[in-house]
Amino acid sequence: MTKDGKQYRVRLMRGAITDPSKNQDSDRGAHGSEWNRLMLPIHDQVRSGNWSYPAYVESGIPDWGIGFTDVDLVTHQTHGNGSYVLCQETLGSVIGSRIYRGRGGVSDSGWGAPSVADTTRGWAPVLELIQ
Repeated sequence: MTKDGKQYRVRLMRGAITDPSKNQDSDRGAHGSEWNRLMLPIHDQVRSGNWSYPAYVESGIPDWGIGFTDVDLVTHQTHGNGSYVLCQETLGSVIGSRIYRGRGGVSDSGWGAPSVADTTRGWAPVLELIQ
């Protein structure tokens, strides 16, 4: 897409470090992912390090001083529609499945079928500058 004379690629966020994901690993391949690098530093749990799913969070996440909650980001299923944020990566062992982030909080990671059409599924588009 083009905006103000600049070209952007619209894509899904990366919720795991590899594709297919290493979902069988204890961190589900989430450590170092784009999701962790962009979403966790803006969340209020970064201050305490009291993550709902600590196994999916690497050490050293910076605090950018923003303090959004799961309510603000709609990253928990009890706070609104679209809390399962579909990501780019597939799950190699289950054909047709994709990694999701959210659902149980910003640090959650899981997988599911992108063909499910209901209010729980959502996406967080990334605008990646090309030029």
